Amino acid sequence: MELLAPAGGPEAAYAAFAYGADAVYCGMRQFSARAEAENFDRDELSELVDFAHRSEQPRKVYVTVNTVVLERELPDLLRILDTLAELAVDAVIVQDLGAARLARQHVPSLELHASTQLAIHSAAGARQLGPLGFRRVIPARELGLDEIQAICAVPALDVEVFVHGALCYSYSGLCLLSSHLRGTSGNRGECSYLCRNGLFRAGENGHCAAMSMCDLALPDQLDALRRAGVASLKIEGRKKSPLYVSVVTDYYRRLLDGTLTAADQRELEFGLKTVFSRPWTPLFVERDVQQGLTDTSTVGHRGAPVGTIDSVAPGQPDRLRFHLTEHGIERYDGLQIDLPERERPFGFGIDQLWVKGRPTFEAQRGETVEVALPASHPHLPEGATVYCGSSQAVKRSYHWARPRPGQYRVRLPLAVAVTFAADGLRATGTCQGVTAEVSLAEALSPARTPEGVVRAVETAFGKLGDTEFALASLEVLNPASLFAPASVLNELRRALAERLDEELATAREDRLQRWLSPISFPAATAQEHWSLMTDQPALLAGSWDGLDEIVLDISRAEWVEVEQAVSQLPADQLRLALPALVRQADEAELAQRIQTLRDRGCRRWQVGNLAGLGLLTPHTDLDLVADWPLYALNTPAMQGLDSLGLAAWTLSPEDGCRNLADLLAAAPDRSTVVLYQDTPLAISATCLFASANGFCPGRRNCHAHSQEWTTRTGDRLLAINDRCRSVVLNADPFSLSGHLAELRAAGARRFRIDFLWRDYSLAEAQYVWTELRANHTLPGTHPGNFLRELDHSRQ
Repeated sequence: MELLAPAGGPEAAYAAFAYGADAVYCGMRQFSARAEAENFDRDELSELVDFAHRSEQPRKVYVTVNTVVLERELPDLLRILDTLAELAVDAVIVQDLGAARLARQHVPSLELHASTQLAIHSAAGARQLGPLGFRRVIPARELGLDEIQAICAVPALDVEVFVHGALCYSYSGLCLLSSHLRGTSGNRGECSYLCRNGLFRAGENGHCAAMSMCDLALPDQLDALRRAGVASLKIEGRKKSPLYVSVVTDYYRRLLDGTLTAADQRELEFGLKTVFSRPWTPLFVERDVQQGLTDTSTVGHRGAPVGTIDSVAPGQPDRLRFHLTEHGIERYDGLQIDLPERERPFGFGIDQLWVKGRPTFEAQRGETVEVALPASHPHLPEGATVYCGSSQAVKRSYHWARPRPGQYRVRLPLAVAVTFAADGLRATGTCQGVTAEVSLAEALSPARTPEGVVRAVETAFGKLGDTEFALASLEVLNPASLFAPASVLNELRRALAERLDEELATAREDRLQRWLSPISFPAATAQEHWSLMTDQPALLAGSWDGLDEIVLDISRAEWVEVEQAVSQLPADQLRLALPALVRQADEAELAQRIQTLRDRGCRRWQVGNLAGLGLLTPHTDLDLVADWPLYALNTPAMQGLDSLGLAAWTLSPEDGCRNLADLLAAAPDRSTVVLYQDTPLAISATCLFASANGFCPGRRNCHAHSQEWTTRTGDRLLAINDRCRSVVLNADPFSLSGHLAELRAAGARRFRIDFLWRDYSLAEAQYVWTELRANHTLPGTHPGNFLRELDHSRQ
């Protein structure tokens, strides 16, 4: 299996390769899901790709273009895709269906990998990727081994799984927590990591980091993953240090190679945990458990345990006394101690260290030590675990080198012809189908040795080291056997390189303009269309003024109620919706419902995930629309959905007014705007109730339904238990109330109002419906990013 390491910046990339990575993944300065990482510019990426490809054992470089993309950003996206193709990166990791479509259309040499942000949770979803041009999928981290194996069985599709690193609380690609609460979207690489913060449960005083996940670690599952057919093992950590990358890569490299003894493995694990670590979990790879998945009491780096506190001896300074039960330590190591009253550990460096009352530089496992405490230390209780959060020995053990500047660079093959004439020289260069020509006026005299002139030209045009070119061929046309000084030949080379740079830049922009042909979908009608989406069929008994369509979620509604709705409602008014999350365990019941309803003549469906298309296949006879989790944030994404057979799409509730206007101008008849909904801010396989309570009573004994929480900054959240999944909502619903006139002016004609997840009475729902249609402002709601835009931080 390939070992794939993170490279948040150049140093981390070379550290990864130094310690055995077969490939690295990295991001450019735009469209990276780790926008706060160092990331790469063109020159740094060029150096890395050339270094990887010219290694004794060639390595690979994958580049992340794994955010959603706004319409006005398409020129920048195409420039980056063009650059990646020119540099011959080994693959591009993509979330946005529009980005995938543009790459396939314009730079087909780029191999496409489906990001975990694309939200593939099952083989049904994975089977849709091949026709979209993907060669590899990175499925959700939450999957079990049987689900991974099923995806590995999908033909012509490699599978890459995360094996180590930080975990998001929500399924990737389905988290709007940061977006709606802070205006910094995880789908844009700007997550504010609210899930790592402490929460306060309604009616209680103490905080609990109930959404703060432990770190994934699968050292014991590597053989099982190999047998399942996994092609690549991925380490998370593009925001981690180069030291972390070197240690974690070394650990998994040696595990894969089978070169570790049990003692070596323990030592490496200790070192890794001192660099960065939360408690480890295998998550759901081997079994569906709900204990030990979150670190509810302490946030952030923990370290490796080395002992427990015996006492604190007062003095100048106070001394912390403990027995080294796990590992030795030395001066200048960092120690950390969890304290119940603190969200983060109390940490300090070892300035002074004593064994048996004598100062020492280092102490070994089994010894009792004393270390000097800072003057402002808090109360440290006996029995508390002492962790080593920074080890000097580990830092001394890892070294890597970055190449000399200019040593590596992806170079473009250049064909040159140099012509000698009595009045001067002419050079013609051709690169990537672009030709440039320069001339130098210079009186040339006969050459004494014509063969020496050819060698001089070869020498001069071989000096392309400070350019992006490599000499592929050279033709010297010198019928009169004339001589030119080396200084003139060098000047000719420099002039040709400069002119060719200009011509290539012009050709790139010309190519970009051709690629940027406007996309629009012809408007057929100015008539408005209003739909109501719900998972509560009882609401359909009411009277709804101006209602054109009912969208019923068949995955959450009771089956008896679904059957009743199908039998009572006109077929041309009812649309049946599939969920945004479909796991293998859900497929059998859902497929049975789908088949029963299709047999009854139901032809109008809505899908929230690529898996929905798989479950509805064949679907050429169906009227299909896309829900917002398929993320139509640009017109190429709309084109992609259209090519999949979808007649319309729902625009994302995390989008802003400017981008919505761009999309509505292109496709007014096929774009639905959500006016009101309890937007799922996070959908998680980790039960929030079990996390907060510290145990899971089991599905049969669980009576959890909903619970309100408050963040430290006062955000009110509502957690819903959905069949042992937790759905986190904003206690204040999303609403574009009061903005109906603006949306109409932008071209909006299709509107949807949702009553999902939260229990609504008929009177509450009808009040919301009436107020929204009247364009009244609804109190107690929020407009998401409508007024602030997804890219506000860069404006």
